[in-house]
Amino acid sequence: MIIHCPLCATNFLISEKIAKKKQGLLKCGNCGYLWHGSTKGETSPGTFNALIYLLFAVFVLLKIDMYLG
Repeated sequence: MIIHCPLCATNFLISEKIAKKKQGLLKCGNCGYLWHGSTKGETSPGTFNALIYLLFAVFVLLKIDMYLG
């Protein structure tokens, strides 16, 4: 699941298993803010897969531009 820090808005990818293990208590690796995570703001697997495909497409376009430019 993708979560984001409510203080600095940094996004993180964590597994549901880790979130359950920590009982929802999360700490931002960027700013150090502690908060109790909830299911709000989680990204569905379909949205996550679309994001991965988009990032891959951008990577491919950058590589093509690097070779042509």
